[in-house]
Amino acid sequence: MNETQPASARLPSRARAGGGMRAIGRIRTPFGRSEDLPHPGRAGDARGVVLVSRRFAAGLKDVEGFDRLWLLYRVPAAGSIPLLVAPDGPGEPHGVFATRVRHRPGRIAFSCVKLLRRRDSRLWVEGVDMLNNARLLDIQPYVPDLDAFKASWAGWMEHVPRPARRCPLRAATWRAS
Repeated sequence: MNETQPASARLPSRARAGGGMRAIGRIRTPFGRSEDLPHPGRAGDARGVVLVSRRFAAGLKDVEGFDRLWLLYRVPAAGSIPLLVAPDGPGEPHGVFATRVRHRPGRIAFSCVKLLRRRDSRLWVEGVDMLNNARLLDIQPYVPDLDAFKASWAGWMEHVPRPARRCPLRAATWRAS
Protein backbone atom coordinates (compact mmCIF):
# COMPACT_ATOMS: atom_id res chain seq x y z
CA MET A 1 0.00 0.00 0.00
CA ASN A 2 1.23 3.46 -0.82
CA GLU A 3 2.20 5.09 2.47
CA THR A 4 1.65 8.56 0.95
CA GLN A 5 -2.12 7.99 1.00
CA PRO A 6 -4.03 10.02 3.56
CA ALA A 7 -4.63 8.20 6.85
CA SER A 8 -8.37 8.04 6.10
CA ALA A 9 -7.62 5.83 3.06
CA ARG A 10 -5.60 3.29 5.06
CA LEU A 11 -6.88 0.55 7.32
CA PRO A 12 -6.13 0.90 11.01
CA SER A 13 -3.29 -1.45 11.95
CA ARG A 14 -5.60 -3.48 14.22
CA ALA A 15 -7.83 -4.25 11.20
CA ARG A 16 -4.83 -5.54 9.25
CA ALA A 17 -3.45 -7.68 12.05
CA GLY A 18 -4.45 -11.26 12.74
CA GLY A 19 -5.79 -13.91 10.41
CA GLY A 20 -9.49 -13.86 11.33
CA MET A 21 -12.22 -12.56 9.07
CA ARG A 22 -13.63 -9.23 10.12
CA ALA A 23 -17.02 -7.96 9.03
CA ILE A 24 -16.87 -4.66 7.16
CA GLY A 25 -20.59 -4.03 7.49
CA ARG A 26 -24.09 -5.50 7.31
CA ILE A 27 -26.59 -6.25 4.57
CA ARG A 28 -30.24 -5.31 5.17
CA THR A 29 -32.75 -7.40 3.20
CA PRO A 30 -36.48 -8.20 3.36
CA PHE A 31 -35.75 -11.85 4.23
CA GLY A 32 -36.05 -12.70 7.91
CA ARG A 33 -36.32 -16.49 7.57
CA SER A 34 -34.44 -19.04 5.48
CA GLU A 35 -37.75 -20.31 4.09
CA ASP A 36 -38.40 -16.90 2.50
CA LEU A 37 -35.09 -16.71 0.63
CA PRO A 38 -35.14 -16.92 -3.16
CA HIS A 39 -33.01 -19.54 -4.88
CA PRO A 40 -29.34 -18.40 -5.03
CA GLY A 41 -28.79 -16.27 -8.11
CA ARG A 42 -32.55 -15.91 -8.74
CA ALA A 43 -33.43 -13.04 -6.42
CA GLY A 44 -34.94 -10.94 -9.19
CA ASP A 45 -35.88 -7.48 -7.99
CA ALA A 46 -35.56 -8.04 -4.22
CA ARG A 47 -33.89 -4.92 -2.84
CA GLY A 48 -31.61 -4.31 0.09
CA VAL A 49 -29.15 -1.85 1.59
CA VAL A 50 -25.48 -2.59 2.18
CA LEU A 51 -24.28 -0.71 5.25
CA VAL A 52 -20.50 -0.44 5.14
CA SER A 53 -18.81 0.50 8.40
CA ARG A 54 -17.70 4.15 8.26
CA ARG A 55 -14.08 3.23 8.80
CA PHE A 56 -14.17 1.39 5.44
CA ALA A 57 -16.11 4.11 3.58
CA ALA A 58 -13.00 5.41 1.75
CA GLY A 59 -12.76 1.99 0.08
CA LEU A 60 -16.05 2.69 -1.74
CA LYS A 61 -14.48 5.43 -3.86
CA ASP A 62 -15.47 4.92 -7.53
CA VAL A 63 -17.80 1.98 -6.82
CA GLU A 64 -20.64 3.94 -8.49
CA GLY A 65 -19.04 3.28 -11.86
CA PHE A 66 -19.94 -0.40 -11.70
CA ASP A 67 -23.32 -1.85 -12.61
CA ARG A 68 -22.96 -4.94 -10.41
CA LEU A 69 -21.07 -5.90 -7.29
CA TRP A 70 -20.05 -9.18 -5.68
CA LEU A 71 -20.94 -9.31 -1.99
CA LEU A 72 -19.10 -11.85 0.16
CA TYR A 73 -20.87 -12.51 3.45
CA ARG A 74 -21.23 -14.88 6.40
CA VAL A 75 -24.21 -17.18 6.62
CA PRO A 76 -25.62 -18.18 10.02
CA ALA A 77 -24.65 -21.54 11.46
CA ALA A 78 -27.13 -24.22 10.45
CA GLY A 79 -26.14 -27.13 12.66
CA SER A 80 -24.29 -29.92 10.92
CA ILE A 81 -23.82 -29.34 7.22
CA PRO A 82 -24.09 -32.47 5.04
CA LEU A 83 -21.39 -32.90 2.45
CA LEU A 84 -23.79 -34.56 -0.03
CA VAL A 85 -26.89 -32.58 -0.99
CA ALA A 86 -29.66 -32.93 -3.57
CA PRO A 87 -31.20 -29.69 -4.84
CA ASP A 88 -34.99 -29.86 -5.38
CA GLY A 89 -36.15 -32.29 -8.00
CA PRO A 90 -35.14 -35.79 -8.98
CA GLY A 91 -31.56 -36.82 -9.11
CA GLU A 92 -28.62 -38.07 -7.17
CA PRO A 93 -26.93 -36.09 -4.39
CA HIS A 94 -23.91 -34.00 -5.30
CA GLY A 95 -21.01 -32.82 -3.19
CA VAL A 96 -21.80 -29.53 -1.47
CA PHE A 97 -18.83 -27.94 -3.27
CA ALA A 98 -20.39 -28.88 -6.64
CA THR A 99 -23.63 -27.01 -5.84
CA ARG A 100 -24.78 -23.47 -5.12
CA VAL A 101 -26.69 -24.35 -1.93
CA ARG A 102 -26.52 -21.73 0.81
CA HIS A 103 -25.55 -23.91 3.75
CA ARG A 104 -21.80 -24.28 3.39
CA PRO A 105 -19.26 -25.85 5.73
CA GLY A 106 -17.25 -22.60 5.81
CA ARG A 107 -20.39 -20.46 6.37
CA ILE A 108 -19.36 -18.09 3.56
CA ALA A 109 -21.55 -17.16 0.60
CA PHE A 110 -21.44 -14.67 -2.25
CA SER A 111 -24.03 -12.91 -4.37
CA CYS A 112 -23.86 -10.68 -7.40
CA VAL A 113 -26.17 -7.69 -6.96
CA LYS A 114 -27.09 -4.70 -9.09
CA LEU A 115 -25.93 -1.39 -7.64
CA LEU A 116 -28.77 1.16 -7.72
CA ARG A 117 -27.11 4.04 -5.89
CA ARG A 118 -24.62 5.03 -3.23
CA ARG A 119 -24.75 7.63 -0.50
CA ASP A 120 -21.78 7.86 1.85
CA SER A 121 -21.21 4.33 3.19
CA ARG A 122 -24.62 2.98 2.09
CA LEU A 123 -25.26 1.07 -1.11
CA TRP A 124 -28.79 0.43 -2.37
CA VAL A 125 -28.80 -2.83 -4.32
CA GLU A 126 -31.17 -5.12 -6.19
CA GLY A 127 -31.05 -8.89 -6.41
CA VAL A 128 -30.40 -9.69 -2.74
CA ASP A 129 -30.75 -13.35 -1.80
CA MET A 130 -29.37 -13.41 1.75
CA LEU A 131 -30.93 -13.16 5.21
CA ASN A 132 -31.46 -9.76 6.76
CA ASN A 133 -28.50 -8.44 8.74
CA ALA A 134 -25.92 -10.71 7.06
CA ARG A 135 -22.34 -9.86 8.07
CA LEU A 136 -20.59 -8.35 5.05
CA LEU A 137 -17.01 -9.57 4.56
CA ASP A 138 -16.04 -7.98 1.25
CA ILE A 139 -17.26 -6.11 -1.82
CA GLN A 140 -15.76 -6.47 -5.28
CA PRO A 141 -16.89 -5.10 -8.62
CA TYR A 142 -18.38 -7.44 -11.20
CA VAL A 143 -16.21 -7.08 -14.31
CA PRO A 144 -17.68 -8.90 -17.34
CA ASP A 145 -14.31 -9.57 -18.97
CA LEU A 146 -13.00 -11.13 -15.75
CA ASP A 147 -16.12 -12.73 -14.26
CA ALA A 148 -17.91 -14.25 -17.25
CA PHE A 149 -16.30 -17.29 -18.84
CA LYS A 150 -18.69 -18.06 -21.69
CA ALA A 151 -16.98 -21.29 -22.81
CA SER A 152 -17.05 -22.85 -19.32
CA TRP A 153 -18.60 -26.22 -18.54
CA ALA A 154 -21.19 -26.31 -15.70
CA GLY A 155 -20.66 -29.93 -14.64
CA TRP A 156 -23.75 -31.93 -13.68
CA MET A 157 -25.89 -28.78 -14.06
CA GLU A 158 -25.40 -29.02 -17.84
CA HIS A 159 -27.72 -32.05 -17.75
CA VAL A 160 -30.53 -30.19 -15.96
CA PRO A 161 -33.03 -28.80 -18.48
CA ARG A 162 -32.78 -25.03 -18.81
CA PRO A 163 -36.35 -24.29 -17.60
CA ALA A 164 -35.62 -26.23 -14.41
CA ARG A 165 -32.40 -24.26 -13.85
CA ARG A 166 -34.31 -21.00 -14.14
CA CYS A 167 -37.02 -22.13 -11.74
CA PRO A 168 -36.94 -20.07 -8.51
CA LEU A 169 -36.49 -23.04 -6.19
CA ARG A 170 -37.15 -22.31 -2.52
CA ALA A 171 -34.85 -24.68 -0.70
CA ALA A 172 -32.70 -27.73 -1.11
CA THR A 173 -33.65 -31.19 0.08
CA TRP A 174 -30.81 -32.31 2.28
CA ARG A 175 -29.47 -35.84 2.22
CA ALA A 176 -26.80 -36.40 4.80
CA SER A 177 -23.66 -38.18 3.66
